[in-house]
Amino acid sequence: LSSDEIERMVNEAKSHATEDTTRREAIEKRNSLDTMIYQAEKSLAENGENLDAADKQSMEELLKGAKEDLASEEPAKIDAALQRVEAEMHRLAEKLYKTQAPAGEAGPVGDEQNAAPADEDVIDAEYTEEKQDS
Repeated sequence: LSSDEIERMVNEAKSHATEDTTRREAIEKRNSLDTMIYQAEKSLAENGENLDAADKQSMEELLKGAKEDLASEEPAKIDAALQRVEAEMHRLAEKLYKTQAPAGEAGPVGDEQNAAPADEDVIDAEYTEEKQDS
């Protein structure tokens, strides 16, 4: 390859850099929304019985709309759908957490009431190894 050809190729690559960046960002947004939809469907399947009918229906409709936005391949729609699904997932996760941990009980961190009882027969000792002269 001559230096003119190499220079032409470099200039062509630079001219397409913005397009490439835009395309990469669009693909990343699509992948993020697709992953979020999958996680939401999985969460809905696992925890659907713990949600009331209105919340479950709301999430199902939201996911249906998000799938349509995903198919549109419009970055603005995909980004908006991602934000809606993410916000709804957080809202439902908070609701599920509140229903599973009744008021007044400590959460998973610092929950001494549910800690395993201490074994009364434990003896704290040090072990040292002494060498014998042969």
